[in-house]
Amino acid sequence: MQLWACSIDYNNRLLFEFVPHPDSGELVISLLTLGSHNDVY
Repeated sequence: MQLWACSIDYNNRLLFEFVPHPDSGELVISLLTLGSHNDVY
């Protein structure tokens, strides 16, 4: 599993991963965590 993160604004981060859709096999984004830097990491 490879996790990705992006900044929403100065204080908030979004942690997500790309996973295959169970029906189509196409990659979709699975949202995992939203919060401050310390919350996410």
